[in-house]
Amino acid sequence: MVRGATVDCTDTHGRLVAHQDGELSPSETLQVSEHMSGCARCADRYERLLAATPRPNLSIPPAILRRLHDRVDVDAILAAAANGAANRPHPSWVARGAAWLRRDTEIPMAAVIGYLLLLAAALGWGAASWHAPPGAPPAETLVAEQPSPEIPAEQWQPVSWQPEEETPGMH
Repeated sequence: MVRGATVDCTDTHGRLVAHQDGELSPSETLQVSEHMSGCARCADRYERLLAATPRPNLSIPPAILRRLHDRVDVDAILAAAANGAANRPHPSWVARGAAWLRRDTEIPMAAVIGYLLLLAAALGWGAASWHAPPGAPPAETLVAEQPSPEIPAEQWQPVSWQPEEETPGMH
């Protein structure tokens, strides 16, 4: 909001809960407070909001506070934290990687594992084909040197061969 701008009832109603919770900026808080001081309807709505909102009892009994103060040495905790931060070893790349993997992500773990398996298979295939001899054709493309023993050699013809007249012995 612009400083010095006036707010109307609609703006104020939308900010009453934030005003109650202390979530408004200082200028917005001032504007809402000034509006409620001059508008009985908004002030009444704010009072009803305060009455309807439960307030937890946050007071700690003095006996518990004394026991807590006796048991906790704040200076020792701050000194240990300062020394611990200075003496903490730098995490290795393995520890950083493990921490990165443990963080909350929106990618399902099954998808990550599937991707890694697919990546490993692709890299394995690539590595296996990388070392193949350059002149050797793959086993599937080798052609038989001789015709099959069941077919006589004189009848061995390519599939695309179409004679003008029928070959003797063929019906």
